[in-house]
Amino acid sequence: MLELKHFQLPASGPCSISYTVPRVLEQSTLPTSTLGKSHRITYSETPTLGGERRASIIFNLGQRIQEMDSSARVISKTAKKERLDESIMLTNNSSIVSKRSVERLYYPNEPQFFRHFVKKPQRRSPLINRGYWLRMKAIDHVVHDFLDDSAGMEKVVINLGCGYDPLPFQCLSKYAQACHNVVFIDVDYGKLMAKKCEVVLQTPELHELLSNTSRAADQGVLLRSDHYLAVGCDLRDLRMLDDILAQELDMASSMILCTAEVSITYMDVGAADAVIGWGSQFHDVRFCLLEQFLPAGLDHPFAKAMIRHFEKFQTPLRSIHNYKSLADQQDRFLTRGWPVPVVQSLWELWSSPSFLGPGERIALDIIEPFDEWEEFALFASHYFLLLATKSRDAVGDNQEVINRDVEQLHHDPWAPEGSPSTAQKFNASVDSRFHRHLSSEDCRVRTSDQGAKHVAQPEPYLRYHENLNRQGCRRFGAELPIGMRAVGHHGGLGLQARLNTTDIYSNHDTGMDSLRLLPTTVRPRMCHTITRLNGSDCLLVGGRTSPEIPLADCWLREGHDWQRIEDLPVPRYRHCVVQLQTMDGDSAVLVFGGRGPAGKVLDDWLLWEKQRGWKQLSISGDQPGSSFGASMIGIRDVEGLLLGGMTQDGIVRSGCWYWTIKGPDLDTISCQRLASSFDGRMCSDSNLGRFGASLVSTSKGMSMIGGIAGGGILTQDQEILSINLKCPEIRFSKIKPKLAGPRPLLIGCTVLNHCGNAYILGGGAVCFSFGAHHNEGIWVLEDSGTIMESPLRLAVKYITSTTSMQANCTQSTAGDGIRPQSGPAVIAVPKLHLESADHFHKILNAGRPVILKGLEVGPCTQTWTSEYLKEQVGVDREVVVHSAITQFMNFQAKNFTYDTMRFGEFVDMAAKGKQLYLRSLALDQPSERPATLAQDFPAIAEDFGLPSTLAFVAENAHSSPLRISGPVSIWLHYDVMANVLCQIRGAKRLLLYPPTDITHLQIPPGASSSPINVFEVKDSTDSWLSKVHPHEALLEPGDVLFIPSLWPHAVSPTSGLSVAVNVFFRHLRSGYAPGKDIYGNRDLQAYERGRRDIDKIVRAFNELPCEAARFYLKRLAEELSDKAMSIG
Repeated sequence: MLELKHFQLPASGPCSISYTVPRVLEQSTLPTSTLGKSHRITYSETPTLGGERRASIIFNLGQRIQEMDSSARVISKTAKKERLDESIMLTNNSSIVSKRSVERLYYPNEPQFFRHFVKKPQRRSPLINRGYWLRMKAIDHVVHDFLDDSAGMEKVVINLGCGYDPLPFQCLSKYAQACHNVVFIDVDYGKLMAKKCEVVLQTPELHELLSNTSRAADQGVLLRSDHYLAVGCDLRDLRMLDDILAQELDMASSMILCTAEVSITYMDVGAADAVIGWGSQFHDVRFCLLEQFLPAGLDHPFAKAMIRHFEKFQTPLRSIHNYKSLADQQDRFLTRGWPVPVVQSLWELWSSPSFLGPGERIALDIIEPFDEWEEFALFASHYFLLLATKSRDAVGDNQEVINRDVEQLHHDPWAPEGSPSTAQKFNASVDSRFHRHLSSEDCRVRTSDQGAKHVAQPEPYLRYHENLNRQGCRRFGAELPIGMRAVGHHGGLGLQARLNTTDIYSNHDTGMDSLRLLPTTVRPRMCHTITRLNGSDCLLVGGRTSPEIPLADCWLREGHDWQRIEDLPVPRYRHCVVQLQTMDGDSAVLVFGGRGPAGKVLDDWLLWEKQRGWKQLSISGDQPGSSFGASMIGIRDVEGLLLGGMTQDGIVRSGCWYWTIKGPDLDTISCQRLASSFDGRMCSDSNLGRFGASLVSTSKGMSMIGGIAGGGILTQDQEILSINLKCPEIRFSKIKPKLAGPRPLLIGCTVLNHCGNAYILGGGAVCFSFGAHHNEGIWVLEDSGTIMESPLRLAVKYITSTTSMQANCTQSTAGDGIRPQSGPAVIAVPKLHLESADHFHKILNAGRPVILKGLEVGPCTQTWTSEYLKEQVGVDREVVVHSAITQFMNFQAKNFTYDTMRFGEFVDMAAKGKQLYLRSLALDQPSERPATLAQDFPAIAEDFGLPSTLAFVAENAHSSPLRISGPVSIWLHYDVMANVLCQIRGAKRLLLYPPTDITHLQIPPGASSSPINVFEVKDSTDSWLSKVHPHEALLEPGDVLFIPSLWPHAVSPTSGLSVAVNVFFRHLRSGYAPGKDIYGNRDLQAYERGRRDIDKIVRAFNELPCEAARFYLKRLAEELSDKAMSIG
């Protein structure tokens, strides 16, 4: 522990030892001045000191160092424990804020108890709200059931590691009649409980629910009342807890419920196990445990994000590594004296009819629009609710049942080879609320398959190819057919917002610049479909912006031209679609289901034909019912399969249907429900229900990839299944490909067939509050013996355009620029990684725009969501915004107004597509001083900061306005001051022009803006167009664009709500105009003087004839132009 720096024992003279005392020894007998410093112990003796005396000195020195080192180790261990305890207590703060968000939104008409412990409420995202709602509902369900038990005995509810959770007060208020014989005991760290008691005593809404309340002077008991006991006790000290309970209550004659909601998992595993064993000592007791587990292994992307999150905050989940599965958790309780442990994941609990009714689930969508189903399933599948029961007579009565249940379920058809048996995962029949139905009839072996010969097949591989610089990160996009050697991935949800761009994947340089992509009038969307028709034709159908805004527009591409066609009869997203081949050889498109207006789940079948448009089909046979997120694939011309989906109340639907379109006019669809088998065993198709899965047909047959299942998260060998259709049966089997690369998160990905192999593009998920995971590459499902000519790789990222195809090259194969169909070549602004402050000075001196990648500008790129900004800035704060009547704002024409709006209203409207733009002004004296983020938005200012490599910008900053905009373009203009545009959220496109183009851009003298809309060039013969040199910058969240002084530029958001911080800085030592310059674009002093001098010169010619004056002024103008060209 003490670090030995120096040991000196010369033949004569002083001897010494130098050492360093760690700063961790904050509470020791050592002086505080010694901490973190080097010290020396010295014995000075005469040079003739004898050997015995020197040996004694060495012994004394060593003994002193040993004593100090032992003390240091004890103190260090104590300090480490205290730091861990503090970190664990901090997890309570985050949890309680999230529960307060749920309380405000989902329980507005009930007493608000969490508000007393949360000073500054925050509205969490819909995903986090729903996850915490489910956690709260699960605990409430168990506690309410316990309180309703009519045994007539005294009851005790012990909340172990309670934090600020107001469970006792909720129960005393909501279930008052059932609490007359109940004592609630809150147990947590003494420091935390002391604060909780202060809040209780100072809040009438809390302490008035208690009777005979008094502060307690006893050790450990901080507050005492008839129905409530607040105990400050470390759960590692069970002897102290036993003593307190024995003094306060008659535990032996009471019914007891112990609850631990994500609390004991932070403890050392041995200590947590001791708590579980301690609970089983009582005679009539239940133990409710809610915490995390690993249903799909440590390498699952969600699990990795979850574990990394808690480790980051020094609160690692300890139990999760020893008890990874539900079977492990059951064994954990069985071996510690609990005879009946019943356990389910929260995802299984969600669909349990005894836990939630359909109406309750549907009502949640009314409160808050929701479409994060895959992410919700990932969260709920990684948390479990375990209820263990021990009663005076339960063990004897139920032991036969328990033994039978343990023995009967030996094999789970879903379990991977070598995994625990289903017996270890059983849900005991003693509690039917959690019973899982898996009968012997469901799992009977098919005798017809038992004698089948095994034929060796090539080993499949799932091979990974990485994209550079996090390109290609999008989910819920759609395949866009490009050609034989390329494919597009269009739309979807990017790193921060919905997109209308297209990633191009190719295995060679394909000359794609001749192909026109989707027009700009196709708004950003996700959960849409694009279906290949004959040749290069394709049809885009529906999709959504936000969950409550489904889209009805449809777009047809014939050749290279796109046109909007007849809208869908009902807007929808998460529908499924296939191409059909009619008897005439024409292509048609079949659409089923999806989610429509007001969240309604649809059950209709629609057919589109080019000559007839949309029509609804009549249905015969086994009707599938309403569903969204189902999977569909065509098998023959007018036949196919429909699998899974989700019902209106959020349950993954089971079932597989074979459908055929009939009639001379193709006006009827006949459906037949199929029996299902898995790996040769007949089973309930509820095990095969998938939501958001992809069906793909390749040279190797038909496969189902990814999605979520109703029974729980998919393990790695369940994620990819082969399908064999033998009507009236559909057979599934595991493919189990060998993974060559990182494990993908098969959520929101696009799966397609290219050259006989299945390609997986994009995908990922927000992993609850633990961060996001994006698939940063592509995966190819291939055979081990296959030699691929060349796999698809991300080549070019295109932005949609009505008049030209603009490209941002991510690889050198695309060249330096792509010439649009009209106008000059567009030069891509280069992308660089800034190495140092000196590197930036070189960029500054070069005077050309550059996109700086990978800079750390703070947590704003993750935290600045719409909800976060509204909560931090304040929904009622007034801001002045530009309100436009067209998509292009023209400063000279003033086709917009300056409106004062509430900030919350502005953000909501801009996010929904209103043409609004905020360029922030100074909060105080906006007409006198420039805008600065730190002064004008202090609540969010700390989220943003420039890195040290941009120290010159920070040190010479003039202003730092916040820019937020909806789908509206900013006029072409130049800024006198250089600036860096930091894109925080959304995507943005800029066209920039070098200062030498100024005479062609129609910027009037004395002005800094142009009336030209450079994003919509309609006439390529315009004289100015052939003389300019546009540079294009495509910005994504985290990008920083350096805009040199005097470079005219126009800005247009390309996806969703755009949020940026613009930092203007003085790059010249002198020359700026004196006086106010609020916006940083006042022309330099020399130019302002020059214009005044021009007026004087012109007036000097007033007395001359017009022709003479014009003659000499032109000569002066030419002379001035020549001098301008000769500078530098």
